[in-house]
Parts: sequence; structure tokens; C-alpha cells
Amino acid sequence: MSTLNTIFVILFMATTVSMLCPPHPPPICSKNEDMVFCSNDPTCESPSPQKGGYCGCIPVCICKPNLYRHNGECIPASECAIVVKDFDKRLSG
Repeated sequence: MSTLNTIFVILFMATTVSMLCPPHPPPICSKNEDMVFCSNDPTCESPSPQKGGYCGCIPVCICKPNLYRHNGECIPASECAIVVKDFDKRLSG
């Protein structure tokens, strides 16, 4: 492959990637959140989410370990147990 063709392929790939993942300002995470590129944020309703979730080029905020999302906030298990009746069962199951 000629040098010109190589340069064209590299520019094409870079353009394609930049179109798929445009520059995006990072989210502003709370003190109880971490910024990640792949997430499966546990919630009080689903404390043990299945594998999968969001994975992409735009960062998102997820709850720090041992915290669970409820009404947009990250709260400890003790508070989830108050707002979701069978939280302990969901957590262990």
C-alpha cells in the first residue's frame, strides 16, 4: 500500500471515530459517584444488575461501590432497605 493510501485510510478511520464519538464535556458527578465509560449502575430496585449496561465513548456517572441509585441519588443499602420493602432479598438474590 502506498504512503498516500495509508494516510487516506488513517484519516478516514480518524474521521469515522470522531463522528461516532464527538467531543463531549464530562459529566459533573456528585461526591457519591464515579465517572466511567462503561456502567451498569445498581439501584435500590435492582441492586444486582445483570451484566451489560451502557458502554460507550461518552462518560457517565455511576454510584460508588456499596451505594445504590434511588430517585437520582446514590444512597447506602440501609436507606434502600427503608424505601424498597424487599431490598435485602433482592440484594442477596
